[in-house]
Amino acid sequence: MKAWIQTTPDFEYEVIDVYLGIKSMETLIRLEGFNDEEWEEATRFAEEVATALGIEYIGEVGEANHEVEWVDED
Repeated sequence: MKAWIQTTPDFEYEVIDVYLGIKSMETLIRLEGFNDEEWEEATRFAEEVATALGIEYIGEVGEANHEVEWVDED
């Protein structure tokens, strides 16, 4: 099972969301949202979650379009 943590800006709502991606489920699970001024806190949170789960934090991915955006590293 391929899993990762990512942050994704949502400019429409001026937030940065932290997601857990699980490829086999073909979905992103929103873990937390931060206002766009809290981008450093969002990054720190994402890194801490990834470390706690033993998975990769892949950084910021795209812009939220409320659809799944896959990162394929196979």
